[in-house]
Amino acid sequence: MNVGSDTQIRQLLYGGILNSKDPNVSLPDEKTFKVPNVNKVIEEGKKASTKFCSIKLCSLGVKLPAEIYTATGWPLVNGNALKTLAGKVSAEYDFTDDTNDGDIDNSPEKMIDVDTSAYGSAFAAFEDEEKGREACHAIASLCKVCSIDTLITNFILPLQGSNISGKSGSVHCSLNINTETGRLSARRQNLQNQPALEKDRYKICQAFVAAPRNSLVVADYAQDSCTSD
Repeated sequence: MNVGSDTQIRQLLYGGILNSKDPNVSLPDEKTFKVPNVNKVIEEGKKASTKFCSIKLCSLGVKLPAEIYTATGWPLVNGNALKTLAGKVSAEYDFTDDTNDGDIDNSPEKMIDVDTSAYGSAFAAFEDEEKGREACHAIASLCKVCSIDTLITNFILPLQGSNISGKSGSVHCSLNINTETGRLSARRQNLQNQPALEKDRYKICQAFVAAPRNSLVVADYAQDSCTSD
């Protein structure tokens, strides 16, 4: 599954849901997608692996709540929407069964009170509380994987290109001053759009090193924009 694809995430979480703008249209309960064949799987009827392979994504079979929709009427599945479903829970969760082989405990089950206030809106969609908790932690894990995929795609891979540095070895970008807000925007490479220092968990900013006897200066222009009445 491509975690960077909103279409595939939407199919997994909301398969079977009706379109909010056209009730006569709905997402299918299952759908086949073409994804990169990174594991070199040889599909049935073929002699060798191909660049892409087919996967079938089936819906969870549970009606998850959708609070925000796209302009076309489908549930939004961006980071904020997924965090609403997951709640403020950790992506770390033990989904394994802890039963001991051969040791049978016939004592009455003890009810353990679990604080569910941190779980998101997906929790209430499941009749079984344990499945609801597992779903929230699984969606939190999906959020984490999506954020890692975004970092790799938007920040790490562009910096690995062979054309990012000039003749002097310095990294340059193209600046655009023709913006609606009057702010500068950068492209090829987008050096403005790097992770904030406090959120740079993978130390991407350490890839930028000043030349000998020079220093890098970080400036925040977040509130500096040209406006007119």
